[in-house]
This record gives sequence, C-alpha cells and structure tokens, in this order.
Amino acid sequence: MYDEWSGLASFLADIITKYIGEIDLESLPDPDRYFYAKSIRERYMRYMLLSAKKRMESGPSESQIFITNIVI
Repeated sequence: MYDEWSGLASFLADIITKYIGEIDLESLPDPDRYFYAKSIRERYMRYMLLSAKKRMESGPSESQIFITNIVI
C-alpha cells in the first residue's frame, strides 16, 4: 500500500541503512539521566515560582524593608 508517508519512511530507511555503520550508539547520552535532570529542573522552577508568589503575598520581610531604607 502506498500513501503519503511511504516516501518519508523509505527515505528514513535509506538514510539509516547508509549511516548505520557510522553511528556510535554507545556514545549517545543516557536518556534516563537527561529526563531525570529535566524533571529536577522543572520541580526547582516550580518551587521557586511558588515561593516567590508566597513571598509576594506575605509582604516584604524586615530585611527587605531594611535594605530598601538603606538604598533610599
């Protein structure tokens, strides 16, 4: 059966066949490590966003007021 995706599939198969000897799969980065680092980064960003919102809701702290008075 020939459809619009057959050309792309054939092209990809040809490219993979042509370069399979040159691809060193062992040198590729570990995807589990990448996804683990990505999840840590996302959790950290979420934590920082929530803590910033909480600080904004609670108002300025004494140290922020002190620093503001010194700068002004």
